[in-house]
Order: sequence, then C-alpha cells, then structure tokens
Amino acid sequence: MTGAFYGNLRVNVIGRDQGRPVAGAGNEFQDLSLTIDYNIDFGLTDGDWVALGATISRSQTPGVADFRRQFTGLIGAYHLAYGKRKDKVFTIGAKYGPYTTSFNNSNLFEDAVDTWGILNPGTDQSADLNQLQGAINAVQDLNQTEKSNNDFGVGLMLTTPMSKNSDLRIGVALDRVLNPLSTRAQGDTTMTGVTPNAQRFGRRINGFLSYYNSINSKLVFNPNLVLQTLNGSTNILVQSLFKYLINPEKEMTMTFGAGLRLVNSTDIPLYLGVDVNTWKVGISYDANIGGLRPSSNTFGALEIGISKVFNWKKDPVVEPKFICPRL
Repeated sequence: MTGAFYGNLRVNVIGRDQGRPVAGAGNEFQDLSLTIDYNIDFGLTDGDWVALGATISRSQTPGVADFRRQFTGLIGAYHLAYGKRKDKVFTIGAKYGPYTTSFNNSNLFEDAVDTWGILNPGTDQSADLNQLQGAINAVQDLNQTEKSNNDFGVGLMLTTPMSKNSDLRIGVALDRVLNPLSTRAQGDTTMTGVTPNAQRFGRRINGFLSYYNSINSKLVFNPNLVLQTLNGSTNILVQSLFKYLINPEKEMTMTFGAGLRLVNSTDIPLYLGVDVNTWKVGISYDANIGGLRPSSNTFGALEIGISKVFNWKKDPVVEPKFICPRL
C-alpha cells in the first residue's frame, strides 16, 4: 500500500489496545505504528510513479514482564499503470530493516526471592538461595535486547476497474522472507551450558481483496476479505463497510460498518470513521463473542487510526493569448 494514495506525502498513525480486561490495566497488549510515504512522479512509462518512505511498528506489554517487539525500516513501491486508459495499476513493494525483541522481567525475579524467604522461614537455605540467585542472575542477563538480522518484506497489488461504477483491489505480501533468528538465540547458552532452542520470528503472509461499488452519487459499498497466516495460525477477516458522502463541498465522508473475524476466539469488529478533505480518522472496536468472552466481557480491543495527506503540487498557470481572427 506504499504510495497508494492521491497526493505527495502521507503520514499514518495507528494505535491499538488489546486484552485489558484479561491482563489488567498496565499489562495489556499495546501496538503502535507510524508510517510516512512520499510519491515521486517518475517511471518507465507515462502514468507510473515511485513511492519511498519509512515505517516503525512496536508491540509491547508494559506490565511486569515488559515484553517489546519492534520493527524499524525503509519501504518502497513501484506503481505500473497500464491499459488503454492507464486506469489499471500493478504495484510491487518491499521493506527492509531489523526486528528487535526485548524482555525485562527483573521485578518478577526479585519478587521470587522475597517469596522464597516467606515460604522457608527460620531455615538455612543458603545453598539453595545461592542456586536461586544464580538462576536469577542468568535470566536477568537475558533481559537485554535481542536483535535479528535485517530482513525483507515483499508485496504485490493489483488495482483495476470492474465496471463503470466499481473497482477491485487485490494484494498479497510476505513478511520476514528470510525468517531470521534472534542474535542471542544463535550464540548464547544457559547457565547449564545448554544452547537454547533457536527462536525464529516466523514468516507472515497477508492477503486481501477489496471491492468498491458506487450504489449512487453519495453511497459506496466496500466489502473486504483479509487473510493472515503466521507459524500455522490463520486469521480470516470479512468486512462490510459503507462510505457516505456527507458534504461534497467540504469533501466530508463517513465510513461505517462491521466485520467477522474467524479465529479460535471469534470476534465482531465495528468500524466508524470520518474523512475531511485530506484528513482521515477512524476507530474500531473488537467485540469477543466466543473464546475469551467470559474473561474479556466482550471487550477485545480498541484501535484508532489517523492519516493525513499533504499535497503541494500547484495547478499550472496558463497565460491567455489573443489571436487575431484575421490571421
């Protein structure tokens, strides 16, 4: 999707809060991503363009365990326009950068030492305590950043009109192509001298299909299908969205709809958003209807996204020329 917009520069920010009722405030999963992409009017044929940018994404549980995983890298895409009217676009995109994982559980093991003393009052457990402290020190030594080798992500997308009032967009992407090992998992050993199992980040496959159909001059029906797979886990999402033009002069459009996410814990996400000129703001609520429902009380996740497009390309100024009708 890099460069798949009308304008010069785009900034996207998405935040997500998940699992708060289950894990408790401060221990939930939090995700944050920032993407900036810039379109360049350059290509092999007329109508083509290139897009470049950067992206940062981070997932964390800021509680006792303080687990974090982050990706920071460069992104780019080439958009090839073809057809008699140049209304079809084939896109090939890629990203490149490292994944970083950190796990800070020092507080957890300090609590374990205190618990040991409570469970063994008035007894000489110095030898066992020394062993426990040695294990604590070894684990705390692992409380450092694990950094993978730089890796690639690649994607393909096709945008094409289906009729006078409808368009189709379909794409597929493969993330972490080389399926890298973390640096520490490759070389470190535990206190017993046994090399830990090598941890791979896992390849992720994303696929989507999006259809746009103009029902009338103000209403657009936009069904979507999203498929994700990672390490044998499959996530299928079906969306039914509508876009309604509220104010043509202010270019104000409202987006609303619902979906169905088919996983072990079936969810129903609800969507609401507003587009005003070059601003886009959206919010989604993920309601659990199975699996985690007894623990989450239907609250699965809350996600907010903001997008802004900057366009400084000026319309050409044509100087009037008067031609004598006698010539």
